[in-house]
Amino acid sequence: MYKQLIPRKSISHDPPEYILGATYDREVELEHHVIPRMVELFYTSWYIRAGIAEIQSGGKTHWAHAGQWVLFDPMCERGHRLSNGPALVSIRFRISWQGLDYLPPLAGIRIVDGAGKPGMLAAAEALCQANAVEHHPTSAAYFDRQAKFYDWLAMWRAEREALGPATLTLNDPRVLAIIETMTQRISIQPMDYEELQRAVGLSRAQINRVFHEETGLTPRQWMVARVLGDAQRKIRHGAFSLKEIAVSLGFFDASHFTRWHRRQTGQSPTDWRDQQAV
Repeated sequence: MYKQLIPRKSISHDPPEYILGATYDREVELEHHVIPRMVELFYTSWYIRAGIAEIQSGGKTHWAHAGQWVLFDPMCERGHRLSNGPALVSIRFRISWQGLDYLPPLAGIRIVDGAGKPGMLAAAEALCQANAVEHHPTSAAYFDRQAKFYDWLAMWRAEREALGPATLTLNDPRVLAIIETMTQRISIQPMDYEELQRAVGLSRAQINRVFHEETGLTPRQWMVARVLGDAQRKIRHGAFSLKEIAVSLGFFDASHFTRWHRRQTGQSPTDWRDQQAV
């Protein structure tokens, strides 16, 4: 029998932090974008200006054509092929919220007709233009870019809310305590359920159940996503060797990390870094 403990962290209503990633508005070279399988922690949105996007996910094939938006959530396993002279508007961003890299619930691939949403395209075009160069975070140009980002985000959020009510907070403080505990040791090594049990006073089965009910993930899935996110941030930074990244995240060596990254994303760490245009 496990004694119910008072969680160390109470429910927070702090707003999510939205972090803009790569954006572009251009033609796409075909040979760079035939990817058999990939998983990312970004929200990715494409507007198809020209061509066709064939997307495979969850055993289904989705087709998107010129004039349509394609919306991907984080951790959406997919492969895609672009053909017929493709040109895309692409926006990628991350969310940091109460220990999660997304807002529950996660949704599958959505293909949306852009004809009724001209404002969303105009906002995306303005954002891509503003994000084409690096801005100092205290400059007026930086704040102008952020304003354009939030203009587009408001339209993106409205499209998401059309799917159903959004989860605005985690309702179970035990889940926040679980996340806080796991965050202290980001590692691919086996989960320390004894430590989690001490933190929240629940059995292993109860921990898995309450965590999944709130987040849509098991604690192990959360950890895999966090390891992947930390690894890819270090890969993009360019200051760390694969060996250093591997050791910092509990892998045996660089080869172990490379094999794991390929299983998760369909690409080696270096290939993933080189393919970040889409």
